[in-house]
This record gives sequence, structure tokens and C-alpha cells, in this order.
Amino acid sequence: MLTLPRRRRHRSHGQIIIIFALMLTTFLFGLVVAVIDLSTIYGAESKFARAAQNGAVAGAAQVDVDTFIATGQVTILPGSGPAVCRSTITQELRDPTTHQSLPNVIATCTIGNPPANGLPGNYQMTATVSRPIDLPLNFLGGVLPPFTVTQTYTALAQCGFTTPDATGCTTTP
Repeated sequence: MLTLPRRRRHRSHGQIIIIFALMLTTFLFGLVVAVIDLSTIYGAESKFARAAQNGAVAGAAQVDVDTFIATGQVTILPGSGPAVCRSTITQELRDPTTHQSLPNVIATCTIGNPPANGLPGNYQMTATVSRPIDLPLNFLGGVLPPFTVTQTYTALAQCGFTTPDATGCTTTP
């Protein structure tokens, strides 16, 4: 009687479970890294947006009301609009524990004309805040460049047209 060779049985039961567990662990680690990096970027964006808004509003509030009442011309107090804007941004972006300014922050504050449909008694203060953010868990060994977060906000100073007595100035974000 002729016998066929028996197939050898490999002891490979359970290997797929180990491979799946390793792949799942790697995937979950990558997901956690992505969530932490994205939350860092989101936190920086909201902090910079708040600083830009407060800086623009503070700078726009520096209208020289006495000059406006006397001449009808909208001017800002000498040297105060952009300076107050930048100072407000610097105060907003202090480290809460050390009370020192964050490094590498670029804050610009500019005075501009109102939109084309604006009234002549208006002017704009635009604040822009940007800073490169190093992602905390750059698991590729630092190969990724820093992510730059930039926020811009414009506030409008309106004088004589929206206030009840037509002599004061208001600031609208």
C-alpha cells in the first residue's frame, strides 16, 4: 500500500493576533500623537486670535476725541494707537506661570483707512500675531518644520456717526 506523505502542520496558530496587536498599538500611538499636536495648534490659534482682537480694539480706542470734537477730523493720540495695540498683545501672550513674554512672537499693528463704504469719521486698526509652534510630539525625530500660527483681527473706530450725541467715538470689533 502506497502512502502519501502527510502534510506537515506548521504551528502558526495565533500569529495573526500578535501582528494585529502590534499594528493596532502603532496606529493608536500615531492617533494620540496627532490629537496632541492638533490640540496644541488649536490652543495657540485661539490664544493668538484673542490677543489680536484685544490689541486691535485697544489700538482703535486711541482716538483723540478732543481733536474730533474741535475739527471733525479723526486722529489718534500721538504715538498711541499701534503702541497700545502691541502692548496689549504682549500682555495677552505672557506665559501664565513665569509672566514672561513668549519668544518668537511677531506682532504688527497698522492703522488703515476704513472700507470703501465706510464713513469719513472712521479708521481701522489691524493687528496680526504670528509665531512658529514646535509640535510637542514630533515623532519623526524633528524632521518636520515648525508650524506657524497666524491670526489677524481688524477693529473699526467710528466717530460722530453711531454715538447718540454724535460727538464721541466708539470701537466696534
